[in-house]
Amino acid sequence: MDPVARGHPEWAANALAAQKRRGPCGCAYQEFSECVKTRVSNNCTSRLFDNPQWVYFCMPGDEVGSREANCTVELAVHRMKTCYAAIGITEELELSVALFEQKLPAWFHNASRVYAASRSHRHSNPTSYFNTLTNSSMTRSVSNEAKALLGKMPWFQEERYFHEQVVRRFWRDVAASGLLDADEGG
Repeated sequence: MDPVARGHPEWAANALAAQKRRGPCGCAYQEFSECVKTRVSNNCTSRLFDNPQWVYFCMPGDEVGSREANCTVELAVHRMKTCYAAIGITEELELSVALFEQKLPAWFHNASRVYAASRSHRHSNPTSYFNTLTNSSMTRSVSNEAKALLGKMPWFQEERYFHEQVVRRFWRDVAASGLLDADEGG
C-alpha cells in the first residue's frame, strides 16, 4: 500500500516535492529501479537518500552536514557494536523480535507471541500492486540491473559496509543468545 493510502499524505507530498526540486536526479514518480537507472544516465553523483542509514547511529551534532560533521561510517559501526543492547534486521524480523525479547525483556516481554498473532491476521501481500504515487506496478523488488549500478556508486560502498557490519553483529548476537538452536529444534 502506498504512503498516501496508509494515512501519511503529508510525508508523501513532502518527499515528492523534494524529488521534484532535484530535477533529473530527483526521480519523481519513479520506482526505485527506474530511479537508479535514471540517476546513472543523468550522471547524478549525490546520494540517493538524504541520509545514509548509518547516520542514525551517530550522536546529535555528529550528523553529516552538521557544523562538525564528526560522524563517519567507522564511528557509526563502532557505536552500533558498543552502544546498543541488540540490533535487528528487517530481513529477519521474527528472529529480531525474539532477540529483542530476550535482550530487552522490560520492553519486549511477550513480543514474539504478539508478533506471531499479528502475522496470522495479515494478508500474504499487503503491498499494493499499483503505486498511485509513481503510476506503476513494480512493487517490492529491485532489479538486478539497478543492484549492479548501485554497487558501482562510490557513496553506496559505505552503505553496503555498514549493512554488512549490522548483519554480522545480528547473527553473532542471535548465535550467542541460543536462538538458532531453539529455532532449529522448533
